[in-house]
Amino acid sequence: MTKTVFITGATGGIGEPTAQVFADNGYRVAIGYHSNQAKAEQMVGALNGDGHIAVQCSTNDTESVKSAVANIKS
Repeated sequence: MTKTVFITGATGGIGEPTAQVFADNGYRVAIGYHSNQAKAEQMVGALNGDGHIAVQCSTNDTESVKSAVANIKS
C-alpha cells in the first residue's frame, strides 16, 4: 500500500522541496494550495512517480479541509 502525504501551503517556501522529498521516497503527494492552482499543477507534473494531485484547501475553513481530505482519499 502506497502512503500518501498532504502538504498544505505546498506552493510556497519549504513546501516544494518537502513535496519532492516525499515523492522521491515513494509517497503519493497531495499538493495543497489556496489560490495558486497553476503552480500546484506544475509541481505535480514535476514530481517523480504517479498518483500525485493538486488540491485546493483553505486550512482555516473546516469544510474546505474536509472536502480536500475526501478528494485525496478518492
